[in-house]
This record gives sequence, structure tokens and C-alpha cells, in this order.
Amino acid sequence: MLIRIEDKKDLIDTYNLKKIANGKDGILYLYENIIIKISLSGEMTLEKLEDFRKAKEKSFNNEEDFLKSRIIIPEKIVFNPKEKIKKMKVTPLFGYTQRYFLVKKEIESMDRNLLIQELSSLREETHKLLTNNKIAIMDTNPQNIIISNDNKLLLIDHDRDITDNCMEI
Repeated sequence: MLIRIEDKKDLIDTYNLKKIANGKDGILYLYENIIIKISLSGEMTLEKLEDFRKAKEKSFNNEEDFLKSRIIIPEKIVFNPKEKIKKMKVTPLFGYTQRYFLVKKEIESMDRNLLIQELSSLREETHKLLTNNKIAIMDTNPQNIIISNDNKLLLIDHDRDITDNCMEI
């Protein structure tokens, strides 16, 4: 399948990309050190993506701070080059990109004190980035909280979240 990322001119053939995950809501591919999610559920919209961009801009002083964040948010639109994006309220996206992160290959038991510390840090960042920017998490489940290679909890999969703009009619 051919796709294009919003700020790139080249078409990308997903057949040539490394598939890293496949689920009921989408397929994740690795491309040039970013993750591309091709949505199967249609839950991500242009309005949500714009709200995530505004939240990122308000919540982080620079790109380095953003890259340290435990919240892995959608960043750029992935187009199906055969279709035009419709300018209507709540337009489902074909896909989006998010930053790449390394996940522990083996699930290890985390030290209780470290787990409590990580949960507290994740809660603080969730409040700073999402709650303060009127974004409600709608898909909280164990598969969406992962352990990174450096023993940090990361919160992923935000296409079902509800944002301020996606509620307007």
C-alpha cells in the first residue's frame, strides 16, 4: 500500500517497511526512526491531531523535552495518496506518525518502589500534557502502558482520546 507523510513529497510503500505490531485498531510500521500507525478503526481525526499539536506546543519548551516525555502522542498525518482529505468536521485520518521508542523485549518485574515512582511521574505528565489541554484518555488498558528500554512507563495509543475540538459540532 502506498502512503505519504504530510511534510514529505515521496510516496512510501508499506510493503517495504518493517511491521512492528498488528492489532484490531491498526498496524504499526517503522520508518526512518518514527512509527507510522495505519488506522483500521477511524478513531483519529484531523481535529484531534491539531489538539495534540497545540498541547505539545503549550506543554514542552523544546523538542528535547518532548522526546523525554512518557506520553507518546500522534504527530503527523499519514495520507493515502489516492484519497483527498475532506474539510469537514471530524474527518477520520488514514493514519499518523508518532515518535519511536524502544520497548523491553522481556517483561520483567519492576521493583515496587520504582513502579510507584514511575506511575507518579506518568500521572504528572498525563496531567500536564493531556488534562491541562482538555484531552481525555479513553482507552486505558494494560497494553497501552509499556516499559521502555530505560525502565520508564510510557503511555501510548491515543487515537480514541477525546479532545476539545473533536467535541464541537
